[in-house]
Amino acid sequence: MLKNVLYLAAVITLVSCGGGGGGGGASNGGNDPGSGNPNPAPVVDNIPPEITLVDGNNINLPQGTVYIEPGASAFDDIDGSVDVVSDGTVGESPGSYTITYTATDSAGNTATKFRTVTVYSSDSVSVRGKVIDGYIQGASVYLDINYSGAHENGEPMMTSLEDGAFEFLLTDEQNDCLPYAPVRVNVPVGAVDADLGEITNPFTMVLPPNLGYVESTEQLNVTPLTSVLWSELEELLIEKIGSDLSCEKVKINVSSLDSIEESLATSISNIVTHYNIPADKIFADYIAEENTELSSKAELIVKGLKKSFAETAELREAYPEAGYAEVSYFVFSS
Repeated sequence: MLKNVLYLAAVITLVSCGGGGGGGGASNGGNDPGSGNPNPAPVVDNIPPEITLVDGNNINLPQGTVYIEPGASAFDDIDGSVDVVSDGTVGESPGSYTITYTATDSAGNTATKFRTVTVYSSDSVSVRGKVIDGYIQGASVYLDINYSGAHENGEPMMTSLEDGAFEFLLTDEQNDCLPYAPVRVNVPVGAVDADLGEITNPFTMVLPPNLGYVESTEQLNVTPLTSVLWSELEELLIEKIGSDLSCEKVKINVSSLDSIEESLATSISNIVTHYNIPADKIFADYIAEENTELSSKAELIVKGLKKSFAETAELREAYPEAGYAEVSYFVFSS
């Protein structure tokens, strides 16, 4: 009987060489517990305070209502209560605004937390979704209208809840961009996967735009499988439209490129063949469907996403002047 085995392989991409980096050994300057040293090294405090936001990470504010800061507190395991400094403003126009909170203990350890305040009007459109490996709580989810790979003011952003759920309240302009811009998810250290527990290695996931060619689902599910599709689609968009992508540029150009629809269909077909799954399951909530086979495949993909995240950061640090540096892991079967 043939047995299908999935495994990971890495591809390292480096364009336009910059400076290199070297490594060096590190000596242990501390005391050896077995040496009999009567003066042990002092305990080093490297744990930052824990910040708690009053009223949570997400606040929805009707347009015309004045934002009143609910406040935040911080506690450190050595210093006790620590001051919290907040930074950011909430505008009057519909959209998402980020407030940043920081707290630093006496050892210099700094903690940071974010709150998203969404100003909405009576015309705002509600769009719901879920962040799924297991259901992930504490991930930052945003519509990357400018294709910058980082959240910017004016782009809707929410923090996922206990069941992975999030809700965007979109303006008409933002809603018009939904089919043409990716939904990105940053899963930080400290987020919680309902199946695997607290996240210790950060990673990112993406739900690609449907470009008007893929039937929209009622719920925006951001999963490892959608992230694999985005890897192919992003290359396709750059090839056909250019590297300076944006919602507006994609929307203007995509309808005039007949090959886009065919290429997108090919990308979906590649994933269907590679992972042996139906096309409609790429965008599915496989946990709600109790699909253990898809869950297992997604878990392996996430291992690759975590390794890609960490090793890309190391590569970019080693070659800071490189025009493009990326480590990508792919799942293969044998």
